[in-house]
Amino acid sequence: MLQKLGSAFTSALVWLLALIIAVPLFNTLLSGFKTSREINRSQFWPTKFQLDNFQRALAEPSVTFSFVNTLILAVGGIGLSLVLCSVASYGLARRKGRIFSVLYIVFLAAMIVPAVAALIPLYTMMRVSGLMDTHVGLILIYGAAGIPFGVLMFTSFIKAVPVTLDEAAILEGCSYRQRFFRIIFPLVQPVTVSFSALQVPTIWNDFLMPLLFLRSKMNRTITLSVYTFTREHEVDIGAVFALLILALIPPMLFFAFAQKQLYRGITAGGVKG
Repeated sequence: MLQKLGSAFTSALVWLLALIIAVPLFNTLLSGFKTSREINRSQFWPTKFQLDNFQRALAEPSVTFSFVNTLILAVGGIGLSLVLCSVASYGLARRKGRIFSVLYIVFLAAMIVPAVAALIPLYTMMRVSGLMDTHVGLILIYGAAGIPFGVLMFTSFIKAVPVTLDEAAILEGCSYRQRFFRIIFPLVQPVTVSFSALQVPTIWNDFLMPLLFLRSKMNRTITLSVYTFTREHEVDIGAVFALLILALIPPMLFFAFAQKQLYRGITAGGVKG
């Protein structure tokens, strides 16, 4: 009896959480097809589905540039994290010295440091190095921000890879670099996809970092493009919702294609690690 009650409570909680997430998302989707007047009146269902909001959003040249800018930042930041995390994790997973255990703990401890705690040092470093208002600066920030979580995922997975594979490669005369790129890196593909799928929404939806470090209009990301439809005394709220809907499409498509590998990578890392 208690087991059934527990199962029913869990199911009800899951449905409640799903509604909490789905209702605002559904309202956003509907608002993209409403007029600004209907949105301001909090009218739930549009009187007529129309595409004027999307036409105004796509008519702005800066919106197109914002998609390209965000894509560059996402690909660059995730690519940098993948290279650094995979290489570092291989050493942490295979070396047995105490120093490597300490380094692993340091990486994990960095996960609990809030991003806002590093804003002032980051701003100073970006200004001094001349990386303000550049893609390179934000790529370095995003790449570094993903290292702690990436090290956790990759190290857990690589520890599950039999050491006998390394020993066989050593007997064949493979160097450290060859062992990693020819044997280990192809095996961590599930974790690579999982990490990428989790990082894409983080970078794609980020607002704070672009707001602080990107100044020119043509370097804006999707989240900053909202300001394109903001005037001194009015906001084109319909175009804003249309832009939000368009911004949802790329990460959702990526997650849909990577979903199988995402679950596989998380399960493999959690069970084997």
